[in-house]
Amino acid sequence: MTVIEVCRALSRHPIHEHLHRWNWKNALFTGLVRGALFFATNLVDGWSTAVRVLAVDALFRVPLSGVYAAITQALAGAQPRWASLAIVVGLVPAFGHAVEIVVHWLIHTPELRTSVIVSVAFSAASSLFNLFSMERGVFLVGAGARPFAEDVRRLPHLLVEFAMVPGRAARRLRAAPRAFLPTPPESA
Repeated sequence: MTVIEVCRALSRHPIHEHLHRWNWKNALFTGLVRGALFFATNLVDGWSTAVRVLAVDALFRVPLSGVYAAITQALAGAQPRWASLAIVVGLVPAFGHAVEIVVHWLIHTPELRTSVIVSVAFSAASSLFNLFSMERGVFLVGAGARPFAEDVRRLPHLLVEFAMVPGRAARRLRAAPRAFLPTPPESA
């Protein structure tokens, strides 16, 4: 399936594509991790402030993360790969951070700048990891999905495999640098 076809389905059938395929596994996992980041960065302003920030973050983050993961799951395997990556790693997190900034600005999150910087840094890796894991059948919902406990058991191995991707790519590039360059046109 192409990225255009996936995006067309996402926009034409939003209830089915976003709500019925809402990814509760990713929403739960992301809500816990992001909530912990906002909690930790705001703990310097006191326990009650950190708890308030955590609660507000969870109220919008959990529903939003489930929708984002539904989009990521829909785009896993879509072609061209660069376009699905651009959406999953660029557009989706950008929208999420815009919502995050507005919500936390409205509630006067004391360490907003630090919290958002940490959150953006986390997004860079987590967006790629979500796509990586979904392409391997982990943290999926719907037909063919595995139980959440099995996904969690596979998580350590997936994290190691994901961490090794840049090194493997660098070795392939060193071994055959010309394979990554465009082929020059043949002269007539």
